[in-house]
Amino acid sequence: MTMVKHELKMGRNSFLIWTSAIGFLLTVCVFLFPEMKGQMDGVSDVFASMGSFTEAFGMDRLNFGTLVGFYAIECGNVLGLGGAFYASLCAVGVLSKEEKDKTAEFLLAHPVSRTRIITEKLIAVFIQITVLNLIMDRQLKVLIQYTEQTKEATAQFQTAMETSAAELTGSISRLITDTEKQVGRMSESCSNNISMLRSAAEDKLEKHTNKLFWISLIPSAVLIVLELMRYILSAISVM
Repeated sequence: MTMVKHELKMGRNSFLIWTSAIGFLLTVCVFLFPEMKGQMDGVSDVFASMGSFTEAFGMDRLNFGTLVGFYAIECGNVLGLGGAFYASLCAVGVLSKEEKDKTAEFLLAHPVSRTRIITEKLIAVFIQITVLNLIMDRQLKVLIQYTEQTKEATAQFQTAMETSAAELTGSISRLITDTEKQVGRMSESCSNNISMLRSAAEDKLEKHTNKLFWISLIPSAVLIVLELMRYILSAISVM
């Protein structure tokens, strides 16, 4: 197992780089799902109309409009291609680097069979690939859980916003209705006050007009009386 540990130690940097790169691409794919959900529904309809081709590749059992179906298509391609490249490079590298670094002769000079050397190197490659897949599986579960929680939180926030908007709309409607009622009552009250003021002004004007009429008759009456007296005096003087 010494050679297995040595290969794992030597391939640690490459393992971390490939795991980070594939994990980052998977994360991007999962976070793109909300934006592409509507388009994936159309893709489901396209694949559903392909008949035997869809059944041959098992696509008839996937709903691309769900997160799992989207992961199986988009993220599965990233994981499949990235994992395949890493596995091939890792498997080729464990043997080719011995020749490249001129360590093959030193390794084969030890009392270890070539079969054991190749077997332990392949075991190291298998461990790295297995750990890579376990990490990706764990990441998928975390991303799906996070996406579901985010979806629930978004739905709750949207519901709360719709409720608040409905309550605000109702409050504004009630405020407008109350304002209209108050304006109507104020308008009616103003109309009544104006009518009362007009009536009072007309009554006062009529009273003042009557007074002025009778007052204007006094000079005429005095003149008439004076004329009568003058006429009487003239008549007396003639007699």
